[in-house]
Amino acid sequence: MFKFSEFLHFLQHPDFNPLKRGKTNIFTTSIGVYLLLLMTIILANVIKTLFSKLFFNVPLNEVTLFSESLKDHYWRFFILVAILVPIIEEIIFRLCLVFNPVYFAISFSIIITLLTYNFISFMLAMVSLILLFFILYYIAVNYKIFLNRFWSKYLGYLVYFSSVSFGLLHVGNYQFVKDYQFLMIPLLIFPQLAMGFLLSFVRLYYKSGILICILVHIFMNAMTITHFF
Repeated sequence: MFKFSEFLHFLQHPDFNPLKRGKTNIFTTSIGVYLLLLMTIILANVIKTLFSKLFFNVPLNEVTLFSESLKDHYWRFFILVAILVPIIEEIIFRLCLVFNPVYFAISFSIIITLLTYNFISFMLAMVSLILLFFILYYIAVNYKIFLNRFWSKYLGYLVYFSSVSFGLLHVGNYQFVKDYQFLMIPLLIFPQLAMGFLLSFVRLYYKSGILICILVHIFMNAMTITHFF
């Protein structure tokens, strides 16, 4: 298991050295990272509870309503939220932090497909996903040297953009009724921000980092939906 000081150093200077990536037991490391994130969530929830009692109402988490509507389809909901969503989100936000033509093509073809999914049919989305993969893979292979340099030079920006975007994505989970509730956004998404940065570090720190990220994310989502039911 990594030292917390190494993570803090990473936050100041995100870097990636493939020769220094460590080997570890995927399962035990995933449990360790999960417990660390769990403490972060507990702390954030305690602070949110204090805010709601002392100052103003916390926005409603719409995931709760979504869970209520699917109580009769628990396993379908579990597979979607606890397994498929973590895999897709890790592919989008963490896989491409390490540059590789295949990783690049997978991540960005899924991102583009999801962004356009509401405007096209399911079958067309699947066809476009496959076509995008091959187009992006071709581009990544032909511009590999340039893209490698770009990733090396701007890795810090990529890590921060990925982690903050991951956090902001979860703003959509909340239903804001009053304008003042928007002031609570940093607190509401703090667990996701912490998760984004920590999993980015894990992705770059370990050789099997992406598998650890997926497992941790699955643990987190499984714990969350179990809480709702």
